[in-house]
Amino acid sequence: MSQKLDASPAVIGIDIGKNSFHIIGQNQRGAIVLRQNWSRGQVEAPLAKDLEEMAARLLALARKLPPGL
Repeated sequence: MSQKLDASPAVIGIDIGKNSFHIIGQNQRGAIVLRQNWSRGQVEAPLAKDLEEMAARLLALARKLPPGL
């Protein structure tokens, strides 16, 4: 019986260069499932949206904390 391997990365590493980023993703077994080279513009747009969403979630969590904590 064949077993389907998960191709989605469990860990993503980013090598930050002057003009480009090397993106490497590994699955849970350590096999490389993602290998790409992105320019700065390609990285900034998707991350900006994600960072904005994360900041909103952190603010919502902070508002739930009791005062003085």
